[in-house]
Amino acid sequence: MSGSIARLLLLGVTFHALCIFSIFDIYFQSPVESSIPSTSYTSSPPAKRVVIFTLDGCRVDKLFKAVAHYADRYDLNPDSSSTAQVRSDSRAPFLGNVMRHRGSWGVSHNHAPTESRPCHVALTAGMYEDPHAVTKSWKQHPVPFDSVFNQSSSAFIYGNKDVAPMLARHAPQATEEHYTAREEVDMVREDTTLLDVWAYRKMKELFARGTATRDPELYRKLHDDKLVVYCHFLGTDLTGPKYGAGSMKYLENIAVVDELIEKTEIMIDEYYGNDGRTAYVVNSDHGMDLRGARCNKQN
Repeated sequence: MSGSIARLLLLGVTFHALCIFSIFDIYFQSPVESSIPSTSYTSSPPAKRVVIFTLDGCRVDKLFKAVAHYADRYDLNPDSSSTAQVRSDSRAPFLGNVMRHRGSWGVSHNHAPTESRPCHVALTAGMYEDPHAVTKSWKQHPVPFDSVFNQSSSAFIYGNKDVAPMLARHAPQATEEHYTAREEVDMVREDTTLLDVWAYRKMKELFARGTATRDPELYRKLHDDKLVVYCHFLGTDLTGPKYGAGSMKYLENIAVVDELIEKTEIMIDEYYGNDGRTAYVVNSDHGMDLRGARCNKQN
């Protein structure tokens, strides 16, 4: 009798051990495949360079309200018969004009965890959080991964100290610059939009330096194919938790970014002689609930 009980206990322990091992074997695997060779999609892409703007923690409905004259609760169902309503209190019409007349747009849905670091990896590399990040206390992506940056000829990244270094980490051709923790605290204390203005000024300095006489090497990089410029606007991600995503401050922050994007497009188009070979991408890494918590996956 005791032998049967012992065998039953041994069988139970073995079964549970196999079940636990199977969970790690199935789910604790890196999605990165490093042995796949790079291939070109086309020999003549429509753009020579891409400029990417990320509005960190920007709610899609508030973006529509601030920049596209859309109603506050516009139905995002594509089968809906609802029409966009023009609002007289719109504060930032540039992106709205782009959406209506010359740009493609949509609503993306990201994946938990809705934090800036893994969401930026998803945006630039097309993959979600690597399970091995738990070994780095969820602060870094531990496995080298393929992204638009290491596939570029040159990349310039400006933004927050937690995002910019991480994006440039596995791309030796990338140059990143970020504000320090002390600088971030000082800017947030005065006005969160200063974080966005900082990133814009860095881009402005980049193209001001990139002349054939002032910096020939930078000039060459800026005129090569497959150039990527990445601008991380953190203001909305801090304004939301501080004032609420339904606040006037949050909408005003979106309006400030709208103006900065417009100025950037004008500046870059003039730099390249309006050659029409620059692609601009505006997106958000994750959404936010009305109280400012970063838990809304719609962006």
